[in-house]
Amino acid sequence: MVKSLTAKEILKIIEKMWASTDDIKKLGCVGNNKALKIKNEIKTRMQEEGYAIPRNLVDMKLVTEYFNIDEQRVKFLASKGGVCNE
Repeated sequence: MVKSLTAKEILKIIEKMWASTDDIKKLGCVGNNKALKIKNEIKTRMQEEGYAIPRNLVDMKLVTEYFNIDEQRVKFLASKGGVCNE
């Protein structure tokens, strides 16, 4: 069963510079295998764009783009204490 995240929990994750597999699992509500696949897709994109890639991490900006997360909306909901998904 997937745990719902509050806007504050999402904001805490997306404020990081780099995303781990666990971050991707939480944001995408996916399992480990799917998160690794997503991370590899993003890592490939980063290599193609010439990024310097830290070991086992990917750019959080690209993760939020992948999941189409509206950071401004999340910040607004977090300020109101709202829940993003249930």
